[in-house]
Amino acid sequence: MDEDHPYHQNEEIPLSNMKNNHERKKNPTEGITESKTLLKDGANVNKINDSKPKKKGKKNRKNNLSLNEQGQVISDGQKEKRDEPKTSIGTESQVNVPSEVMVKETTNMKQETCTEKPVIGYLREIDENLFNLSGDVCLAHCVAEDLRMGDGIAMEFKRYFGGIGQLFDQNLTVGNVGVVFNNRNETAFYLVTKKYSGGKSTMQSLSEALKSLLQKMKEMKLSKLGIPKIGCGWDGLNWDEVKALIANIFAGSRISITVCVPSKIYNRIPPPQLKTFITPKELLETKAMSDILLFIDIEQLKKNNWTNDLVDKVNVKYPSFKERLLRDIRINQLSPGDVTSYFINKERINCLFISPTAYYSSLEKGFTNMKKYIRSYRHFVFQSGPIKSADNFKHISRMVSIMRSIIYSSELWLCGDKDLTKETEVYDTYCRNIINEMKLASRQVTVNNRSKAEDWKQNNTPSNNRKRKNALPRKNMQRR
Repeated sequence: MDEDHPYHQNEEIPLSNMKNNHERKKNPTEGITESKTLLKDGANVNKINDSKPKKKGKKNRKNNLSLNEQGQVISDGQKEKRDEPKTSIGTESQVNVPSEVMVKETTNMKQETCTEKPVIGYLREIDENLFNLSGDVCLAHCVAEDLRMGDGIAMEFKRYFGGIGQLFDQNLTVGNVGVVFNNRNETAFYLVTKKYSGGKSTMQSLSEALKSLLQKMKEMKLSKLGIPKIGCGWDGLNWDEVKALIANIFAGSRISITVCVPSKIYNRIPPPQLKTFITPKELLETKAMSDILLFIDIEQLKKNNWTNDLVDKVNVKYPSFKERLLRDIRINQLSPGDVTSYFINKERINCLFISPTAYYSSLEKGFTNMKKYIRSYRHFVFQSGPIKSADNFKHISRMVSIMRSIIYSSELWLCGDKDLTKETEVYDTYCRNIINEMKLASRQVTVNNRSKAEDWKQNNTPSNNRKRKNALPRKNMQRR
């Protein structure tokens, strides 16, 4: 036999390798290992290395032979040596890594590569104030169609976000959702779930509003929502049912919902509300030292020979007023929400320029500009006319709501209501009576509709229908 054959070479086998071979003989099941290899195209393939357990006794050398790239016959020992990195140090530089450490490393690698994706759509409750959430979380709560928001968290929304004029311009009804953006680029949603502030929300109206909210958030590409326990305060709905309804509507929407339930509630003392009164007197018949409010349509100013009856009447009592107003209109480039003030004979005349397309938003901006010069208690007067008519009542109530959300510690007089029998009337009491009359009228209409429906059902019973069918041919025969 040739002496140059690899099996006749005297090789020094490290003690560690002999020890590992001895352990492999004891545990033949450790020969199967599973590892992941990454292909060039990025796909993961499970590669199983089967090293069959070695039998006890003599080694079969023929099975341990293999060919290298040059076609020479080499043994497994030499193959392992060539695969090992070359070091200048001898066998003492080889470090034996315990099998436990190898197992820990492989398990850690699996945990890092197989991490689960975080769940995006969820509903959670936390003990936190709703307005302490981050700015990228949009807030929402329930309101009435009249948007009075005079108590509870609704008043906090009105103080923090404002935008009552924006909501009125959206012409919201029950089931709709209004959107407001404040100066800090924060978003608030207003879910309209009832007709009047004194009413109660229902699960049906809340469901319609939540569906509208989901649709708006998808259109605006928003993914974070913060809410209180909506519908469970003054409205008295069950939170478990409301929570199940929210989870059902927002399921699969990938929108995270945070319900803020603060354990400590700080009752903020509201500022003094704007006192409002109604009088049959005309605007120019009121007492002196008042602030006159005039609303001027900015689109009408573009027409030639612009006239305004109320402006002409004020100009008669306060000469030079109209001349100064027209000069400001001609010189300044006015926009909706701008205010021009004129101090004549110890009275201030405020002209608010409005736009018919954004009427209440321009009013809100105008009242905000007026607030800058208010330093003391003021008396505002406005020519409202009769308030009881439905259209004018809606307009005046919205105007008062906007003004109350901005100006405090003052009073407003609504003039020219000839339907009023008293000299003065408190606005809130007068409006409450009008709302009760509207409710009674709507209830009467519903009762009449129900009675008509019941009569129709009674007249259209199967027996009555049969009698009619049988009676028709007889009448035709008599006519013939």
